[in-house]
Amino acid sequence: MTEKCTKYEAYSMFASEKDFFDHLQECDDCKKEFEKELRLSALIQDSASTYRAMVKKNNTKKLMCKIACVLVLFISFGVFTGFEVKRHQRFDNFVKANTETSVISQDGLPVDDYGFFDYN
Repeated sequence: MTEKCTKYEAYSMFASEKDFFDHLQECDDCKKEFEKELRLSALIQDSASTYRAMVKKNNTKKLMCKIACVLVLFISFGVFTGFEVKRHQRFDNFVKANTETSVISQDGLPVDDYGFFDYN
């Protein structure tokens, strides 16, 4: 029974490329180990493309979520600003109506913008 070759790591790390491939031609154990590494490398490259596609999909989801949040904020701001403008318009109309119909102004006394007695 022959022993398994243990030179694969030493040749792959420290020997020149020519010496390493010459050893692979002679040694079946090292050739099998090299083929395993090639299959592993191919598997890693295949999974890397899958991983990149998955990351791109997740980034797209995150971007869409951010866009949706910004749109909700803009719509909310617009709605609440619109309510605030209407509230101010109603207040201005109320002040104008009270200034024109103020009892003080009907008596001929000076009034301010709000219909109150203007003592200045």
